Amino acid sequence: MIIAAIYHVMTVICAIAALFQRHRSAATTATTALAEYSFEAVYEENFEFVWRTVGAFGVSLAQRDDAVQEVFIVIHRRLSAYTPEASLRSWIFGIVRRVARDFRRAQQRRGTKVAATDVNVGADGRDPYFHATRNEALSIVLAFADTLDEEWRALFILSELEQLSAPEIAAAMALNLNTVYSRIRSVRSQLAKFMNERTGDVQGVPYE
Repeated sequence: MIIAAIYHVMTVICAIAALFQRHRSAATTATTALAEYSFEAVYEENFEFVWRTVGAFGVSLAQRDDAVQEVFIVIHRRLSAYTPEASLRSWIFGIVRRVARDFRRAQQRRGTKVAATDVNVGADGRDPYFHATRNEALSIVLAFADTLDEEWRALFILSELEQLSAPEIAAAMALNLNTVYSRIRSVRSQLAKFMNERTGDVQGVPYE
């Protein structure tokens, strides 16, 4: 049951990300036709992305509003200097990553940990047992993310949670494309192994 729940968690997260991606793609097409980026448009198009990503980086729910606010303060201050050499989302991701790192370090000093319920993957009307199992699965996914260093965690977020393509990840993280492909395969293998160790499943997992 737990393996199926883990697979469901990853599928739901990916589905949510895909939904927001379609919305952002349509909105971004209109925005990029402008000579300059409007902060209001950037905020509207990227709020959900920023909220999800700071959470995936381990910022607790209690601190997430402050972290998101800090991200957009930095965006507002630096937006006039943005040049479209990289995608806007890649540029924003770099800001999110730095802000989240500062908040995460502060949490670690205070001994604060992120609970599975801090990350919202959407309600689906199923029974309480299913949701309890899903939360346990989500806690495993978050525990796996906590085993990764900052760079690998960023790649995990972009590839598996945000479902960015390898070229987009390469641009966002300033990595060689072949390195990105190799690391995606590696992080998926690590996740599968981590799941097997946590659940005792020796047959492998559907996600890998």
